[in-house]
Amino acid sequence: MILLDTHALIWYLTEPEKMSKASTRAVDASFAGEGVGIVDTTLSETAMLAQKKQVVLTEDVQEWLQDLALLPLSAVSPSRRPLRC
Repeated sequence: MILLDTHALIWYLTEPEKMSKASTRAVDASFAGEGVGIVDTTLSETAMLAQKKQVVLTEDVQEWLQDLALLPLSAVSPSRRPLRC
């Protein structure tokens, strides 16, 4: 399984030319094999970046996030903050 950060996910889906060929092949292989994961904050971060026009999505952010839900993501893992003792 491969875990994508926000920009890797956005680039893979909307601007694949920003990724190296090796990275694109690795994500392709993960979608076909063990799966692709994202952390939950990727969803809110994508919405924030689109609202601030720091990334360009192929459609309205809400539609983009709904389409994202249709992808075969194996895991949407919760982000975790370090515990302070």
